[in-house]
Amino acid sequence: MVREKLNLPDPNEDWECGCVKSHFLDSGAFTIWTKAAEYAKENKTDQWAYYDTPDFYEYLDSYAAFVQKFHYAIDHYANVDAIPNPELTYRNQKYLEQTHGLNPVPVVHYRTSLDWLKRYVDEGYDFIALGGLVGSLTQEHCRGWLDRCFDFLCDNLSRCPRVRIHGFGVTSYELLLRYPWYSVDSTSWTKIGAFGGISVPHQRRGEFVFTEQPYILGVSIDSPKRRERGYHYFTLSSGEKAIVRKWLSDIGVGLGKWKWNPDGTYEVLEYGVVTRHVERRYANLMFYQRMVESMPAYPFPFHLKNRVSIKGFGLI
Repeated sequence: MVREKLNLPDPNEDWECGCVKSHFLDSGAFTIWTKAAEYAKENKTDQWAYYDTPDFYEYLDSYAAFVQKFHYAIDHYANVDAIPNPELTYRNQKYLEQTHGLNPVPVVHYRTSLDWLKRYVDEGYDFIALGGLVGSLTQEHCRGWLDRCFDFLCDNLSRCPRVRIHGFGVTSYELLLRYPWYSVDSTSWTKIGAFGGISVPHQRRGEFVFTEQPYILGVSIDSPKRRERGYHYFTLSSGEKAIVRKWLSDIGVGLGKWKWNPDGTYEVLEYGVVTRHVERRYANLMFYQRMVESMPAYPFPFHLKNRVSIKGFGLI
């Protein structure tokens, strides 16, 4: 997204957000998974029983109707997957295809046999999502599973992926760079901004680089960390502050202006990352945009480095 104007005089004024190039619709599968667990507890059954109820099929039909109604604004949409049940997930995929004529992106979950990934590829799907990754991306076992997924998907001469791969909830910076994703989604950028922080890249020889985990720096004037050395913009050295200001200048985001009152309160004079969450969220989006621009053009080859060995998960 491109934004030309940042320092708005009215915090309730609409933003000039530009155009979204591609829209990927989430199916709400995680919410359904939670509901299935509640259903199992209330009815003393297993959680998969919920996926055979009229209530669940009503959700499937409503989801299909929504996609059809707003098809002009939706480029891709996920299957209503049953986390982490591959059989039910496949059934739902075929239901949406055969009953409603849709083409949802199929989902394969972490810890699922990779034979399911092979099945979707063999059936001709050219866009597949990997899910069930939230909360597991820091685990070596999860990285081993992803290594096997991409090793299979990139088993051609070029080592480039044969199909497009979307990653649900991919927040690990290391894994963002490790694999040739077509797209990913994450809420970390907005959560960091909401809690008063921004992502700042390392500077090497006067240039910002995106091959390393960025700094998560507190900048909010309301942050409880504003007096902790090294954790907040206010406590940085003058040289460190200059790097942060240069980064903000590069992405067109203001620092903000404020005035302290004698009683310890403050007045906002200009909106920026210090004085408002909206600019912080935008700054974090721009960090990832610059990161994408620094990467090789898609598709790029996947070469296994420091491969993690795991057992099981099917033979492919």
